[in-house]
Parts: sequence; structure tokens; C-alpha cells
Amino acid sequence: MSELLFEIYSEEIPSEMQEYGAKKLYDMISTKLEELFDHKIIGQYFFTPRRIGFYIESIPTILQAKIEEVRGPKIQAPKNAIDGFLKKYNLTETSELVEKNGYYHFLQKMEGKSTLELLHQLLEEVVATFPWPKSMKWANYQIKWIRPIHSILCVYGGKVIPVKYGHITASNITTGRWMLNEAMIQVNSFSEYQTNLQKAEVEIFQEQRINSIKKQVEQKIANLNVSMIEDHDLLHEVANLVESPYVAIGKIDSKFMQLPKEVLVTTLKFHQKYLMMECGNKELAPYFIIVSNIMTDDGLQTVITGNEKVLKARLSDAEFFYTQDTNTKLIDKFQALKKVTFHHEIGSYYDKIQLIKQVAVDLAKQLQVDQSLVEHTTLLIKSDLVTDMVKELPELQGIVGYYYALKDGETKEVAAAIKEHYLPQGPSDPVVTSNLSILMALADKMVTLNSMFKIGIKPTGSKDPFALRRAAIGIIRIICANQLSLKVHDMLRSDVINFILDRVEILEKEIGEGKNAYLIDLCYIKEALITRS
Repeated sequence: MSELLFEIYSEEIPSEMQEYGAKKLYDMISTKLEELFDHKIIGQYFFTPRRIGFYIESIPTILQAKIEEVRGPKIQAPKNAIDGFLKKYNLTETSELVEKNGYYHFLQKMEGKSTLELLHQLLEEVVATFPWPKSMKWANYQIKWIRPIHSILCVYGGKVIPVKYGHITASNITTGRWMLNEAMIQVNSFSEYQTNLQKAEVEIFQEQRINSIKKQVEQKIANLNVSMIEDHDLLHEVANLVESPYVAIGKIDSKFMQLPKEVLVTTLKFHQKYLMMECGNKELAPYFIIVSNIMTDDGLQTVITGNEKVLKARLSDAEFFYTQDTNTKLIDKFQALKKVTFHHEIGSYYDKIQLIKQVAVDLAKQLQVDQSLVEHTTLLIKSDLVTDMVKELPELQGIVGYYYALKDGETKEVAAAIKEHYLPQGPSDPVVTSNLSILMALADKMVTLNSMFKIGIKPTGSKDPFALRRAAIGIIRIICANQLSLKVHDMLRSDVINFILDRVEILEKEIGEGKNAYLIDLCYIKEALITRS
């Protein structure tokens, strides 16, 4: 029994592709080995920004000769099926097969083979056929990978397996941390590999990088009376941006803390990939956590200073946009929507608002909401699309409108409708509950579906670039969660109604199987889609 160690060292792999690549590579190899040896494979995959790989603890050094019984077609199967099975195994007569339990079986003789030779062939096949969602060619080479490959390491039982992929041949040499400790490291086992890389400041396991980040954060903020905001996805993402994490704490200029919380979160989290902190009252703290891949000669101060300058520039822009946007009221921006295209075959957002207003007014009559209030709110729900803030940070549409509406003196109900009319966008989003928000959310989604279906844009297979399934499920959730007695049949195209009913059937099946988290009474949406008498 011998150990197998395999690594592919490359240019930086996107953070969301690292675990996919390492796990897929390990699964492809381990599954095949378990089939061949009838032996449980024990090992582990690992990844960093510049390497993916795995090790397997013990594989027999020889694949023993054996006979494998392959079941074929039924004895009474059509002749062409039987002939096809014979041809597959280079046979000519059914007499060469064994009859068993009403089926033909072929006893395939597997010759004994050296595992070293077997692994050589298997690894080359797996690497050559590896299914990256997106891959690239580089230089004049004909091979493809997620990013250009620098080297391959492959060691089995202390011996190099010279796996070849294009111009690259595997060795027992890997590389230390990029730009810092790129010395060549020779290894003959996994323990030697891991130990030597740790000395070269490379931590190959994501979980250990995450634990290191958490531990360093605790030490850094011990005297600040703040705590790190738990963010599983962001923590895993920043751990995938470094081979060995160094944590530093930066400070946010107090003047920027007056900006809306969502502006700070969007800038720090989504654009700068900073972990955030909060005070005891759950308000954002004026600090941010930097996870760096390098330690400079003067410690982390250079890293902190550089990141604070970048953040100050970004937040200064946000502050400027906020000031410029609030020089005019949100209602005064409505006419500018004529220049913002919703879809080139449908028209502008100004045109869409006219359609939303018609639907919203019809819904208002059923829910007994003041018509003038509805008409006024429809003029505001998309007006923040023309603001500088949303142009810079598109993730804030609706949220920016909420703050600007309040600053303009609009009621909280109107401001909330601007922010909430996009909901729900995903399964974890809440469902709107106030009548005005309900009207705006339903009208927006119904108009989107009607307009897209009218020009022939419908979801196909797994493709849904305009999120029309999400809009349909949003309508279902809003009506059912609020138990609304509405009639919306006259407001929707017949193909849109059928599309929504298809979603209802899927939800019914999932709820019946206990798979759906919504657990809503779907009778309300069915009632809403019945033709008025």
C-alpha cells in the first residue's frame, strides 16, 4: 500500500472555482480507484489561490488480475441489442456469454497491472478531460485550464509518476508562496509536502486559513470593544484569496459613518472584500478587517495605510454622489427615466412605469388603497435608477431610493414601498406585508412578465437571464403569504398565467415532498388566476 500526492500549480484561480476544481479532481480519481480496487479510498483534497490537489493515504501497489462480470441485455432482447453488446466486447457468438437470471453476462478478464502504470494513465486522462465551466489557452500551447499551469507534482510511494499534460511533465517539485518565497521545494510524501509548504508560508487547507483569520481578528480587536460580523460566504471568499493570511485592522473616517449603512456595507464587503465589525448595539463599527497575503518589511502598517487610502477614495465618491443626488428631489428625477432603457424592444423605464401605474391602480381598487397615493408612489419606485449613487453601486437600487424619499419628506410607507418592491428576490428574502409595498411589488413583477412574454422572451431550460421564474415565484409568494383575495387574471397574458401555474405545480410537488421552505397555502394564487365571472 502506498500514498498518492498530486498537485497542479497555476496562476491565481478565481475564489469560487478553487474548491470546485480540487473536489472534482479528487472525486474523479477516487471514484475510479474504488471501482478498480474494490477498496475504500481515504484521502483529502486541498486548494489555495494558486494550487489545487489531493492526497490518498493508501493504494495497493498492484492491481490483481480478476474476472469482472458484466450484465448485458435480456436473453429475449431484440437481436440488434444482443449484437451491439457482443460487438462492444469484440465477441461474435452468444455462446461466449453466460446466461444468468434471464440475462446474458460477459466474464471480462482484467489482467494484473502495476498501480504506478495504472495511475499514470488514469491521471493523464482525468487532467485532459477535466470539466472546468470555463477554461483558457495560453501562449502557443494547445492545452486548456482554468488558468495557465506552471507545474504538476505527482508522487506515488515516494516515486515520481511523470504525468504529462501538453508541454508540462509532472515532477516531485512544488513552489512556495508567490512573490514572497518562490523557492523550489522537493517532496516525497504528503507530510513532507505540507510541512515544507507551511515553512514557506503556504497553508493548503481552507479551514485552517479561516481559523487563522478568526484567531488573528480576536487578537487584533481585543481592546476595541467590537466584534466581527459573522459572514460565512465572505470569510470563505477572503480565505480563498490568500495562501497564508495576515490580518490587519483599518479605520473608517468618522465623517463617512453618516452615510447610509447599506452604502458602507456595499463598498466594504462587495467591492473591497473587507470583513466588517459591529458595536455592542449591533451598529456598524468604524473599523474594517483586511486579510492580506503579504507581510511587508515594516509589518502591516503599509498594508493598512494603503487600504485606508483606497477606502477613503471610494467613500469620498459615495459621499459626493449622495450630496449631488439629494440636491434635487426624487420626484424630479422621474422624467429622466425616459433615457434609461428597460428593454430595447419594450421601451424605457418611463414607459414601464406607465404600465405599472395601470396595474397598480387596478390592484389598489381590490385592496382599497388610496389611488392618488398609488399613482404618486409609482413615479418614485424607479427614480433612483438615474442617481449617481446607483450608477456607481447598482446593488443599492431601491435602497438608495428609500433614503432619498425620507430625506424628501415622503412618508415611511412610501419610502418602504420603493425599497421593498423588488422583494422577494431569493428564497431567503422576506415577503412584503404592507398594502402599498404589495401593490408595487406585484405590479412591477406582472408588468415584467407581460412585457417579456409579449416580445417572445421566456425562460428555456436552465437559462433565465431576465429572472422571469423569480418574478413568477415572487407573485405566488406575495399573494399566498399575505392570503390575499385578489383577481389578477385580467391583468396577465394567458401564457404568463400558464407560466405561473407551472411554477405552482412545481411548488406543490416540492411542498408535498417536504423540500420547499415556503410551505404556503397555494390556493390563494389559484383563486387569483381564475377568470372573473
